[in-house]
Amino acid sequence: MLHSFKLYATTYSYDPLVRKIARDSGVVIISVNYRQSPEYPYPVPLDDCLSVVNHVISNPANFRVDPNRIAVGGDSCGGNMAASIALRLRDKLAMQILVVPALQFLNFRTTAFIENTPYFHDSINSKDSLVFVTNYLGVSPNYYKYFLVNNHTTRSLKLSHMAARIDQRTWMRRDLVRNKHLLDKSAADLGIGYDYLADMIEEHITDPYFAPLMADDVMLRHTSEAYIVTCGL
Repeated sequence: MLHSFKLYATTYSYDPLVRKIARDSGVVIISVNYRQSPEYPYPVPLDDCLSVVNHVISNPANFRVDPNRIAVGGDSCGGNMAASIALRLRDKLAMQILVVPALQFLNFRTTAFIENTPYFHDSINSKDSLVFVTNYLGVSPNYYKYFLVNNHTTRSLKLSHMAARIDQRTWMRRDLVRNKHLLDKSAADLGIGYDYLADMIEEHITDPYFAPLMADDVMLRHTSEAYIVTCGL
């Protein structure tokens, strides 16, 4: 019997979880122990996962999977890479499953970050999580404090069409925000950014394969449907 396939971009620490998911769901799961930053920054981890997916797509019979029911999934950074792979492979995939995915790196002061940080020990705008972001970008972890206050981007980028793609005044429903005045403020602080850091990272954080929410309508066309789990919603 052929099964659907989900790629969970994870390390061995997730092995018990993905085994349970496979056992309970009856699907074939291939869990990738991709190379990690800081030793291997972007795009090495993503390339590792992409090569596995392409191999499965090219050899479905070897894994006893249905080629029409291949999906990708992951959580946090794994969700980021799953979404990036879905952008690349589009209609070759049946679905993408994203659990608390990191999808953008322009604004670390979103309404969700501000409202939910007290409830989450390792929200993405925490020091520890931002160190992971700097590692993936291949820059010194000492820069985390600039990300924390949105000074990792230039003023021009904050006013650009790329920033508009994550402007919460456009995309966020007011009834889902507990603190309504947060939506009335600019989606990102427009103060002076740290140009030196911005010059190093801007190419990456505006790259849809690094930050999938930067994808335009053309890239999103024919991309597989996404099931997203985040903050209990």
